[in-house]
Amino acid sequence: MGILGNLFDNNREKRLKKRYELRDRYWNVIGELSSDVLVHVINPAFMGMPEWPDLRQAYNIIRTNDTIILATNGLSDDYKNDSNGNGLGI
Repeated sequence: MGILGNLFDNNREKRLKKRYELRDRYWNVIGELSSDVLVHVINPAFMGMPEWPDLRQAYNIIRTNDTIILATNGLSDDYKNDSNGNGLGI
């Protein structure tokens, strides 16, 4: 891919890492974000279901004083070939 492709990949990875850190910080304000996640044994996209950005169909577990929240960040992940970021923006 050449030098420019490698630079973009590095910038993309930095952007994704920062986004993930900000998401985790947000969830930790709501409750205690577990380091464990819930995932499908086989990604549904591989069985003909709609594909999520970046194929990451995982669910976070956030524990509050009163409840447990299951939430996914996968719909706002970047598509693998997207240079603008923010997937579906959800």
